[in-house]
Amino acid sequence: MAMKEDKNLEKEVETIVVATETPEQPIEEAEAEKAPVSRSRSFMMAKYPEETFEDEALYEEKLADLLEQNDKDLQAYRDADTQLEEVLDLNPELALIIGDLKRGVPFATALARYVDLESLAPIEGEPDYEEFEKSKATRKEELQKKNEHDELLRTNAEKSAEEITEYLEAKGWAPERRADFDSWFDNLVKRLSENVLGKKEMEIFIKGYEHDEAVKRAEENGRIAGRNEKIETKRKIQENVDDLPEGGSTSRVETAAPRQRQVIDINKLLGK
Repeated sequence: MAMKEDKNLEKEVETIVVATETPEQPIEEAEAEKAPVSRSRSFMMAKYPEETFEDEALYEEKLADLLEQNDKDLQAYRDADTQLEEVLDLNPELALIIGDLKRGVPFATALARYVDLESLAPIEGEPDYEEFEKSKATRKEELQKKNEHDELLRTNAEKSAEEITEYLEAKGWAPERRADFDSWFDNLVKRLSENVLGKKEMEIFIKGYEHDEAVKRAEENGRIAGRNEKIETKRKIQENVDDLPEGGSTSRVETAAPRQRQVIDINKLLGK
C-alpha cells in the first residue's frame, strides 16, 4: 500500500514540474526583446527606408554625415538670421512691411503705407540715378526670363502628361497601376529634390544608362553593317566591269545581286 502511494506521489510531482516548466527562448530573440530600437536608429531608418543598417559601420557613417550636414545648414540659417537683423535695424520700415505681409496685406499696399514711393526714384544727375536705372532694367529682364521659364515649365508639364498618358494607355495599364506608378515616381522626384540618393535610385539610373549604351552600340553596329554591305556591292560591280570584253560588249556582264534591305535585330544586338 505504501509503495502505491509513493508512485502516485511521484506522478503528481512530475505533473507539477512539467506544468511549471516553460520552453527556453533562443538567446538572440531574448536579447532582441531586451534591446529596443534607439530613437536615433528609428529616425535613420525612417529617413533612409532603403537601408537596413545591419552594418553598424555604415549606420555610424550615415548618421555622422547627416549630423555634419545639419550642423552646416543650422549655421547657415544663423548667419542669414544675423544679416537679416542687421538689415532690419538699418531699415525699420522693412520690419513693418513684413509684419503687414504676414497678416495678408498686399505687397504694394504695405509698401505704400511705410515708404514714400515717389521719393525713391532718384532724379537724373543724382549719384544713384544710373545705378537705379540699371537695377530697373535688370529687374525687368529677370522678370521676363522668369515668366518665360514658368511658361516653359507649364508647357512641358502639359506635353509630358499627354505623352505619359498615351504611352501607358498603349501598354494597357489599368488606372490602379497608373496611380501606383505616379505615387512611386512622385516619391522618387521628391527624394532627388532633397538630395537623397540610395541604392534603389542608383539601380534605376544605371539601368537607364546601360540601356542607352546598348542602343548606341546597336545603332553603331547597324551603321557598320550598312557600310560593309555598300563596300561589298561596289566590289562586285568592279569585278563585273573588269570582266567586260574588249570593244565594250556587255554580253558577259552579270547583273549584280539586288541589294537586300538590312534588317537589324535589336534584341539580338542587346543580347536578349
